[in-house]
Amino acid sequence: MNNSAFTFQTLHPDTIMDALFEHGIRVDSGLTPA
Repeated sequence: MNNSAFTFQTLHPDTIMDALFEHGIRVDSGLTPA
């Protein structure tokens, strides 16, 4: 089973964007005041 294919097939765009958004906040929090 291909993990990358499984992830792309199961995760919805909203879920992916949400994960990136949360990660972005963590990165931005270190660069700019929350």
